[in-house]
Amino acid sequence: MIDDTYQASFRESFLFQNKPVECFVHNSQSYHVFFDQDRSRARPSLLQMVYEGVIVKDDGFAQKWKDEAEHILIGKKLKNSKKNEAPCTEYVHMIYF
Repeated sequence: MIDDTYQASFRESFLFQNKPVECFVHNSQSYHVFFDQDRSRARPSLLQMVYEGVIVKDDGFAQKWKDEAEHILIGKKLKNSKKNEAPCTEYVHMIYF
């Protein structure tokens, strides 16, 4: 979840309609830190969650976030991007092996 009213990222667990929910809350800048940590550890936890996740509500940022995760994981070029960066090959190897 992206919410710019929060200054710091956090995780919260709760029940919704008697089902367990884990909510990872970030602002539009903080998720970069976690993407970078995933990349440096070669464990794409948040990247994989964002890439595989289903958008419930989007104000225009959610799809951008998913596209960025996809770009890092598999190297698909970002829309409106002038950069021509290679994918993070460490992730590709970690995901497929």
